[in-house]
Amino acid sequence: MSVAFMYTLVFLLVFPHLAGWEPLGILGVLVGALLACIVIGIAQAYESEKSQDKEILGTYVTEARYYEPWTEKIEHEDEETGEVTYETVEHEEDWEATLAEGDIIPIDEEDYQHYVRVFGNEDEEEADHYGEAEGEIIDPGYSTYTTWPGTFATASYEYVSRSYKNPTLGSANVYESEAFGPEAVKAYHLETYGRKGLYGTVKGEDAERLENEIRDYNCWFREKNIKLNFILLENVKSTHGMYWQQHWQNGKRNTINVVVGVNSEHKIEWAHVFGWQNEAACIKLRNFITGLDTIGDIASHFSQVAEILKENYTLPDFGEYNYVLGQFPIRGTLIALTICLWLYCGLFCRPPQYDDRAQEYLRKGQYELAKSNFREHLDRVPDSAYALNNLGVLYYRENDYKTAENLLSSSLENSYGLRSETKSIIYRNRGICYQELKQYKKAIADMKKAIEYEKYNTEHYCALYTLYKMLGYQKSIWSLQEQYNEYISDRLKNVCRDYNTQMTYVYVPENTVKGRGFMRLIESVFGE
Repeated sequence: MSVAFMYTLVFLLVFPHLAGWEPLGILGVLVGALLACIVIGIAQAYESEKSQDKEILGTYVTEARYYEPWTEKIEHEDEETGEVTYETVEHEEDWEATLAEGDIIPIDEEDYQHYVRVFGNEDEEEADHYGEAEGEIIDPGYSTYTTWPGTFATASYEYVSRSYKNPTLGSANVYESEAFGPEAVKAYHLETYGRKGLYGTVKGEDAERLENEIRDYNCWFREKNIKLNFILLENVKSTHGMYWQQHWQNGKRNTINVVVGVNSEHKIEWAHVFGWQNEAACIKLRNFITGLDTIGDIASHFSQVAEILKENYTLPDFGEYNYVLGQFPIRGTLIALTICLWLYCGLFCRPPQYDDRAQEYLRKGQYELAKSNFREHLDRVPDSAYALNNLGVLYYRENDYKTAENLLSSSLENSYGLRSETKSIIYRNRGICYQELKQYKKAIADMKKAIEYEKYNTEHYCALYTLYKMLGYQKSIWSLQEQYNEYISDRLKNVCRDYNTQMTYVYVPENTVKGRGFMRLIESVFGE
């Protein structure tokens, strides 16, 4: 995280002056630096994830179980009202198998019946669903199960995965090889490392015998958790063994991988053995394999293969590689810096004349200070519809209706891109101003426009209703009532009884203040 702390220092020492050491600017520095730490931390976690590997262990099924459909009743309580309701949930039937390693894997009905036939037994008991039930179990149903009798001939083989940290995978300086492309994979008959034990191009009875021996070994002779893989290649050069080693990145922690080259008659021509930290075991096994005649001899002498591994194989400890450091995530670092600069410049480098300060004066009732800030802002951004409206409202409060009307008209002239709700408020404000100027036709037109932009705002209706009532336009009131009832079912007479005609300020959204962000940054660096 040292780079993240360096960014923090840069933000603290270099950028605050761009915001004039204002509290909001300093907050932006702190938030930006914190975000740098978080983003770089995430990038490093991603790099660390690249160092995660999985070993595969051979195992066997010790039990298979079938669960009948079962039913439970789940209680639900409404957080607001406290009302309690009940839901009956029907669970479907299910099948699963338990492995010698303790893992439970899903199976289907066909697999279950296979285990029943092979194990030769089946029992029944009431199912136990208490660990998975969310409510009260109404009908647990029954469970039937079959257990392995413990004999070699009845074993059913499976594989399980175990995660471990392999620092070398994320490193550029310890065993890193270039990945093969699709054409090379096809040319060298390469396959992805998987759960089986026999790979390659050789088929036939000899290969099947060897595959059975490998499967038995992987699942039964597990004192050191070894997984043995054989790759049988027909009529290829010995360099193909190195291709497999490169493609599998030296294999997994718990594997010994034997690549055997044979001719068309299945006679052994060469062998290449590889694995992690087991050079002695690999050399002795290679010498033993090359001393045999055919693939069939490997299966016939497999007990000697097992003995070699038992005497010479050591399970690697990847903690020995903890000193290895992966490449620092440069891409993540650049992304972090970019986001921090964007956050700082886009959110916190604002023109101090307007932004939140003038609006805060409005909220506090400090109207002269607000007016001064709005004027300063309009000197910089003369087309700010927000500032024009709010300044017009302030002049209206001082009974300077003509100036207010001019400002509100300018606000509407520059209202392109504003939300319809904001435009409706400005139209209503100008309509109220026209009302004070006794220009009633214009006032009615603007208030109608406000309703057109925001049909569900009762204040717009009340402003026009009050004006109609003052002018004695009864038919217009009925027409307005009908229009109101299309959207809101209520009597305007009741709704607008206590309505006090007044203008409304509009507050600038955070993402629309002009003159902030990178423009502010450029102005701060190069001058205004």
